[in-house]
Amino acid sequence: MTAVAVGARLFGVSVALAISGAASLCCYWVLRLRSDWTSEAWVPGAAVSFLRQSIPYSVNAVVNVAQLQLLVAISSAVFDLEVTGQIAIVMTLLAALYLLPNTVFGVILLPRYHRIIPGEKGRWLPVYHSLLAACGALLLLPVVWWKGRELMELAFGSAGAAAYPLLAVVIWAVPLRFYSTGVGAALLSERAIRWKVPSSIAAVVMQASLCIFLAGRAEHVFAMAMIAGELLVAILYSTVLAREFRK
Repeated sequence: MTAVAVGARLFGVSVALAISGAASLCCYWVLRLRSDWTSEAWVPGAAVSFLRQSIPYSVNAVVNVAQLQLLVAISSAVFDLEVTGQIAIVMTLLAALYLLPNTVFGVILLPRYHRIIPGEKGRWLPVYHSLLAACGALLLLPVVWWKGRELMELAFGSAGAAAYPLLAVVIWAVPLRFYSTGVGAALLSERAIRWKVPSSIAAVVMQASLCIFLAGRAEHVFAMAMIAGELLVAILYSTVLAREFRK
């Protein structure tokens, strides 16, 4: 059951990656045709080169989605419907929370980060912003522990109240994700993303492995797997960023 569920999710990820690549190629042709109406826009070599350069960005986007989706798929294979529903509720809340750092770092601050030159004085600005974001996310912890059960029950009914103990553990992953999102935004250059994507994939593989091999223990293993995965991403992203900025 676990292999089938994970396989189905991986197939979905593959389809999403293919669609993303096709969309990138369409964007290439549209942009080239808008700027230059000559036949050079349709040269196969130029299109293939553009597509090859866009693959890491497509994989990066798909992996970010798969990180949550794979855990839900695994839970549906190893737990009953009630527990799976609780895990799905928690994952939905996390996905909503992650929209904030994705918007701030991926839209507002991204252009500023990509103007940073390695070796200059302000090159560690993404790290400072990421630490501030993580500290801000830590403020969520007492709110969740104080009013979390009531808010969950208000939003999702009795199923939400039952999912609260899981959320109380998973919430520790949120500051780590806020931090890694900020650092990861600084790694979206053509040179750094080739190291960012393997780091993300390593975290997803570790999370999935922990969930599969320890799933028989308790559903809280999923919470610990998420925290471990986010911690690994934060460490790997920081290592890659330090490596890039030392150049």
